[in-house]
Amino acid sequence: MEEGIEQETGWKIFAKYFVHGIAFSLLFLLLGIAWIFILVILVRLGFIIGLIIGFGLLFLIVGFLNSIITVYLWFDVKMSFLDLFFHGLALFVILLIVNGISVTLPSLVFPGIATSAVTFIIASFLDGFAAKEVAGRWRQEHKKSVPKAKSKFYPTIICPSCGKKISEEYHQCPWCGTELQEKTYLTKFCPSCNRKITDEYYQCPWCGERLK
Repeated sequence: MEEGIEQETGWKIFAKYFVHGIAFSLLFLLLGIAWIFILVILVRLGFIIGLIIGFGLLFLIVGFLNSIITVYLWFDVKMSFLDLFFHGLALFVILLIVNGISVTLPSLVFPGIATSAVTFIIASFLDGFAAKEVAGRWRQEHKKSVPKAKSKFYPTIICPSCGKKISEEYHQCPWCGTELQEKTYLTKFCPSCNRKITDEYYQCPWCGERLK
């Protein structure tokens, strides 16, 4: 999703802002109706506590809706309980300001269908833009796995004295101290168990197969 964002320009970005704004407005309208009924019940149970719980639920709804739309259109978003709450709170306040300026004021000054149509288009774009920018504050970053550097490989040899595997770079066996003048490479496979052995072996040290 994020790589696609970097490649998109012009009208595609504009269209996605518009779709984001429209989708958020429609979903919020549907859930907002249900929220009003819940708020009425909560207020009847206790006015102050009901309002606190009710608006807390509203902010969670706003944060959740915008997170879902943002994940679908733009990028991944953090979605813990506190992330959704503060995400929704910030977006709710910003959208009140944005829609107050772009919708309410023009409609009061120039009432009419034409004004409503123009402000609807402008507000949808601005809502989508604001919603994406707010969601960016809770963007979920994914750490890219860095491949581990491969360790330098040294061909393996066998110490002629103790039989331990060592690096061919060694001039002296670190296990028994034998000076390594001749390097014995693992250049052969046992015909029975198929393990690596040396040409010097009389029999396989792994399975006992006679080699000579």
